[in-house]
Amino acid sequence: SFLVVDQDGRKWGKWIVRKAFENLLPAEITWRVKTPIVWLRDNDVASDL
Repeated sequence: SFLVVDQDGRKWGKWIVRKAFENLLPAEITWRVKTPIVWLRDNDVASDL
């Protein structure tokens, strides 16, 4: 499958999109690790505002 590829012990999601943009974007953008956005978890966001 081209959606997820296991490469060097690491799983890369959206692999085909990453390969398509590999020569157009810097590597630190194309191959960056996904960072979850934590918000609206346990209603803590209201106290953070």
